[in-house]
Amino acid sequence: MGDIRKIVILSNTGESFPIEEERLLKEEKTELVITKFGDIQSIQDLCRKAYVVAFSDAKISKEVIDSLEKCHLIIRYGIGFDNIDLEAAKRRGIAVCNAPAYGVIDVAEHTIALLLSVSRQTVAYNSRLRGDNWSVAMDNPTFRLNRKVLGLIGFGRIARNVALAAKALGMEVVTYDPYLDPSFIGQFGVEVLSLEELYHRSHCISLHLPLSDATRNIIDRRALKEMQEGVVIINTSRGGLINLDHLVESLEEGQVGGAGLDVLPSEPLPMDHPIYQYKNVVLTPHIAWYSQESIVALHHEVCDDIVRVLRGEEPINRIA
Repeated sequence: MGDIRKIVILSNTGESFPIEEERLLKEEKTELVITKFGDIQSIQDLCRKAYVVAFSDAKISKEVIDSLEKCHLIIRYGIGFDNIDLEAAKRRGIAVCNAPAYGVIDVAEHTIALLLSVSRQTVAYNSRLRGDNWSVAMDNPTFRLNRKVLGLIGFGRIARNVALAAKALGMEVVTYDPYLDPSFIGQFGVEVLSLEELYHRSHCISLHLPLSDATRNIIDRRALKEMQEGVVIINTSRGGLINLDHLVESLEEGQVGGAGLDVLPSEPLPMDHPIYQYKNVVLTPHIAWYSQESIVALHHEVCDDIVRVLRGEEPINRIA
């Protein structure tokens, strides 16, 4: 008889995971541990003997990875993986996976929702109407998306769905993505530009990038000054892609005409931050991925790769 393979799920709240309980405990010689976590030491203690470590918001640092004695898989409930030390995992020969597909439609729809909220000022109008103010005039006027240029920085799965929706609204869509073949992008009816060209041509810009040393603060003061006056910035990817202080400067100067942000550099963002004072900025609490359907899909997507590893197969969503 071989050793029992422990699957540890690090949970923020300690809630139940019925899909995992149903699917993973069917596999031979498995034990499922669902637990809250604290500091690095607590994560080390909880995961030391784990065969699989699954998590969402924990930081899986080099110290954590070096303490793992039996681990074959580290898997994140989500797309981003900047909270995992990939090099440390590679050195240890531990597979690392994310869950890139579960919320593609949800994030794409939320991106378009933010774009429409900024262009039509729906949040501001809703707030005013509830104060019995039925006035049409706004400090920040509404505008049509039809015949505007939408620039997508990154053209992965989410951006492709955004492009299809934006084109249905009559927008022209352009993109910058140095990692994809332009002929592939062209199949979507999207023009490939340099980053500078995209800044110059786009009325609206949406970010669809992972966070890395190369992309952190990619939208900074210099980039914002390259853009059209009145540009709208949408970010449903990672908060660290935008230098928020520089964005506030550009909003104050009128260089940026509005923004829709589902992600911020620190979450929760302190309530005294000046970004909150701008009525042409729509903020949501990192929920672009969230829907009844996406929650179920996320749990199944993670289970799919855990099951593959338990059966000695290669996981589909391996990133390291």
